[in-house]
Amino acid sequence: MDVGVIIAIVVAAIVLIALFALLGKKSNERRHEQRRVEARSHREEARVRDARATRAEAEAEERAARAKREQALAEEQAATAERERRFARSKQERAAELDPDHDGHETGRTDRETHPTRR
Repeated sequence: MDVGVIIAIVVAAIVLIALFALLGKKSNERRHEQRRVEARSHREEARVRDARATRAEAEAEERAARAKREQALAEEQAATAERERRFARSKQERAAELDPDHDGHETGRTDRETHPTRR
């Protein structure tokens, strides 16, 4: 074989190797760019979902706070009603003690309960 042919074959082989390397690099770059785009998409979706979760959590906390306030108000009203009931019972008992026409049999019912109004 002639030296020129050997040099041509070696140069052609080097050119082919360089061409395959260049094509491989371009392919890797395309693949990396596709993965970057996909990663951005995932990050954006994660950000949106995190914002939704934060909003839902805030709403839940707000509802819980409202429920707690309502519970406290209900307990306060129940305590007030019980105080009023004890006061009414005390007044009823005192009225029974003072009433000369009272026969001594306390029913524990108020006038409203014994004489209901018609509706």
